[in-house]
Amino acid sequence: MSSSEHNGPTHKIRYTLGLILGLLNVVPFLGTVIGLVIVLPLSYFQPDGGIGVLVVTILVFAVVQLIESWVLTPRIMAHRTGLPPVLVVISVFFWGIAFGGVAGMILAVPLTAFLVATWSQIKAGLTRSLSRSPN
Repeated sequence: MSSSEHNGPTHKIRYTLGLILGLLNVVPFLGTVIGLVIVLPLSYFQPDGGIGVLVVTILVFAVVQLIESWVLTPRIMAHRTGLPPVLVVISVFFWGIAFGGVAGMILAVPLTAFLVATWSQIKAGLTRSLSRSPN
């Protein structure tokens, strides 16, 4: 491979496509589907493509998505919100179903954090009022 192949227009397209697909992952699950719809035909129909490249693409995509979706994102969200990682994953599923899709998935962590914080405040208020009541 010559250095001109690394700096050609297809190399720039790869970086641009990677950036766009990375930004699409802000929308849970939908970003992954859109990414696959774009990447799979490109990997198969490229000049050096074919079934082998398609299979490798699917495997890499699956491994990266599994690590990102089930390990990195829940830990980052948990660290930022104080919610346990399992609750983050469950809340995405719950609110996605409750609000019928992507809107619920996007709002899942903020809604859950709000509910947990509200419950903590209510519980603390009840504890204070019960401890002040005469026996």
